[in-house]
Amino acid sequence: MDVWSLGTTLYEMVEGEPPFAGRTFEDLACNVLRLSYRPPSACPSEVARLIRSMLQRSALERATLDEVRSPPPTHIHS
Repeated sequence: MDVWSLGTTLYEMVEGEPPFAGRTFEDLACNVLRLSYRPPSACPSEVARLIRSMLQRSALERATLDEVRSPPPTHIHS
């Protein structure tokens, strides 16, 4: 499963547009390589963090499929 592709799809579902754009293919490629995109704003912060974890250039830094499928940790207040 390609977590990067899932991240771009989730971003587009939330924001209504793809995370990366460019006037030319070269501009688009540069924006992807620089991770130059507007952080998602039309979603809860947990979803924005998930998207950010999925859109990491390095596969070693990117969320794994197991991490994506896991529910976010909950904090119990006493």
